[in-house]
Amino acid sequence: MVDPDLPDPPTVGDIPTDSLEEMLDALSDGSFETGALKNYAGDISDLEAACRQSIRKFRLVPLSDRSVLARIISDVMANFEQADLRWHPWFLKAVLELRKGGELKMPRHFPQQRRRINHGDVLKMPAVLSCWYRDLEPERDLLQRIADIESLPQSYIEGIDFLSKVEYAQELDNEPLPACVLHIQEIMHVRADESLPTPQSLRRRR
Repeated sequence: MVDPDLPDPPTVGDIPTDSLEEMLDALSDGSFETGALKNYAGDISDLEAACRQSIRKFRLVPLSDRSVLARIISDVMANFEQADLRWHPWFLKAVLELRKGGELKMPRHFPQQRRRINHGDVLKMPAVLSCWYRDLEPERDLLQRIADIESLPQSYIEGIDFLSKVEYAQELDNEPLPACVLHIQEIMHVRADESLPTPQSLRRRR
């Protein structure tokens, strides 16, 4: 059970993405030497785009230890291989070191938000997933396992974040996201987009 009085740990989405050097410094837990980029034979812009893509993919995952960074760098390498590009040789060295795990040396400077926990049945009100309780009932145990750690999602945006964490948990177990969960995830993305204010609606409110 998570202590509600403790602040949230930073997430992958808190990693600065303003420059390639900043991203690599964060992904390496401070061990990357920027001079190594001079020896990179590939396109720097490809490397930068691949890092941003992986950071965005895992943006909701807590930066709990160094093994999380190893997972992100491995994903960057996979992006390169799929595009038939060469990843920086430093990446393999970094992954092997970070996979040993251990406490992060950074990002202690990231702002932390006070955690507000609301536990309960993940398929009952006020959880947003209760809207699809019949569809999701077969995966109740999986969803409840994450709900016992995280706060119950009560909006479409929170629901999207919650199911992203479910998806990440499945990836760690080398299991696919169940089809019914994937379907609801897609529905919530649509509902969330529809609920966002447009410039026209904001003008009408004035």
